Amino acid sequence: TATCRVELHTSRQNRPSLASVPVGTEFELRADKEEHVSEIMKTGTNNIDIGKVKRLVLVNYAINILPNLELEQDNEVEELVLFSSGNRNMEQIMSTETNNINIGIVKKLVLRKYAINILPKLKLARRKELEELNIADVDRECCSETTFSSGSGFFSWKIRKLKIENSEICVLRIRNEKSCVLDSLEFIPQEKEKINRLKIRHLLSPIWIGQIKQSGFSFPEEIKQCLEYTLVDEEGNPNTDERVTQIRRRGKTFLAVFVLVKRLLFLLGKMLGLGLGLGVF
Repeated sequence: TATCRVELHTSRQNRPSLASVPVGTEFELRADKEEHVSEIMKTGTNNIDIGKVKRLVLVNYAINILPNLELEQDNEVEELVLFSSGNRNMEQIMSTETNNINIGIVKKLVLRKYAINILPKLKLARRKELEELNIADVDRECCSETTFSSGSGFFSWKIRKLKIENSEICVLRIRNEKSCVLDSLEFIPQEKEKINRLKIRHLLSPIWIGQIKQSGFSFPEEIKQCLEYTLVDEEGNPNTDERVTQIRRRGKTFLAVFVLVKRLLFLLGKMLGLGLGLGVF
């Protein structure tokens, strides 16, 4: 995608607006330098009319103009995509004290790489409902600890479908005890994730991912051992059999780790013994 400089136009109401966008179309803005959107950022909050769009994509420095945009009140955005290749690209919007950036009525929100850190600053219109939240390409260095602060408003959003792909397991911490029941939860780990390391790391501190409908639960079997969750039926009744399975699964993992540690200690003892023997000679 070519980098472009965006110019402001004046509407009939003497309000700044971007170049006219046909109703029901896609609006994509990529800015790889801050100077490309600096004029827009000076216009003030909710002060740029972009009309009715169905898909809105903001890349890198363009994310900083999100507070400046105003969508039609009756407009429903089918998909809002935010992508940032680094935290530096979002310094302006992340430095704002308010966590009240209204993104209006959105059906699907996509956050890629460092854009996940903007999540606590976003606010949904009306009933705080979101059809789908899609998070992709997030590794450990992408995530800020403040993203998972328990006081963040997004924990109370009503989300039907959550999909996390090519990301580290730590991203699942966006779920907590305040989170809603999910119709669907799909997690695709990064290929570089070492399953055995994950098991050891989360053996005593599994990641709580809340309540999910059994029909929409999609996880690799090995990853389930690192999680704590409650599967429910369509009426919201918990599946007690699955809870028992979780306990048994964690018991097997604990036993496997215990055997591994015991073997390592045995080998270490032999090595120390051999070393002492060599010292005698």
